[in-house]
Amino acid sequence: MPYRFSHTRRFAHRSRGQNFIMAALIFGLLLFFVLGIYVFRTSASIHKAKREKDHEPVATSAEKEVALHEQAPIVIPLHDVEGGVSQGQATRSKTENEFHLAMHAALPPIDRANIMYKAWLVSRAPFDYVSAGELVKDETGAFVLDWDGEKGKEYATYSLLVVTRQSKNTGNDPGVHVLEGIFLLK
Repeated sequence: MPYRFSHTRRFAHRSRGQNFIMAALIFGLLLFFVLGIYVFRTSASIHKAKREKDHEPVATSAEKEVALHEQAPIVIPLHDVEGGVSQGQATRSKTENEFHLAMHAALPPIDRANIMYKAWLVSRAPFDYVSAGELVKDETGAFVLDWDGEKGKEYATYSLLVVTRQSKNTGNDPGVHVLEGIFLLK
């Protein structure tokens, strides 16, 4: 009788059904482990957001009354949405019935005869957008904007600030988004 190696027939004592059940059990455990990690990470981010929301300061009625007529300047960073290194900073303020927006941005050079950078204030609900005008270069080479809103117009819902790059011949519609920032208004 020829010699048989025992390691070549390791699972010979199990039936095909038993091997299938064992493979299904291992696959099920692996799937359960992956789902557990997903649920853990999702719940951790939800709890973190809830903790941050719970720690937001609450304005008193006197502070709300002052906020109706005069708003302390709000400064936000502007982030590159094209994956480049462009960046900037914007400040919005309100005194009595005057809204003011100031920007300072480091943007790539453009052919200023045909292309411009333009700032837009966007309201998401109700949806609307307002052009704040063309950014111009200052003596340091940065693109800047200093804009006063329409007197008497309320800009409280215009929380998104977008800087676009567009042709000077395209009219008054926004072009390609370059920078974006969100004002967190109270």
